[in-house]
Amino acid sequence: MKLLKSAFALVVLLFVQIFVLNNFLFEGYLNPYIYIAYILFLPPRTSAFATLSLAFLIGAVVDVFEGGYGVHTAASVFIAFLKPLIFRIFRTGKNELSKSSEVKQLGLLRSLAYLLTGIFLHHFVLFSIENFAWDSFMPLLMRSLYSSLFSFTFVLLYQLWNYRR
Repeated sequence: MKLLKSAFALVVLLFVQIFVLNNFLFEGYLNPYIYIAYILFLPPRTSAFATLSLAFLIGAVVDVFEGGYGVHTAASVFIAFLKPLIFRIFRTGKNELSKSSEVKQLGLLRSLAYLLTGIFLHHFVLFSIENFAWDSFMPLLMRSLYSSLFSFTFVLLYQLWNYRR
């Protein structure tokens, strides 16, 4: 039952990302990417193979519908690869992993820092691959920061909506 609920949440996130949020372009280049919330909220005890495979699948689906040529896939796999390290930095227990990386398990401040770090790293890799040039590093950094904050807001709204259920 829990697997079915998780699969439904993934389908809903992908549907909202592909058919709603990808059609809005705020301020010319801000597009919230909430699909990474699914990767970031996977339980820490999920195997690395399953996490990386899901990240690849999620990124590939977004790329197919957005025409991204693999940029979302690469950024998603990158964040899935770093997820255990990021979670280890922000977790509360010393030796044990919680069953979930949601707000209620990490605590509010640690969870917000975990989310913001993961979202920023995802966006930085995504926009770096998309631009494929380091000559304009400051605009890349600013776009990553603003888009991360924008996506962070939408991920928080998604998390609040899930928390109430």
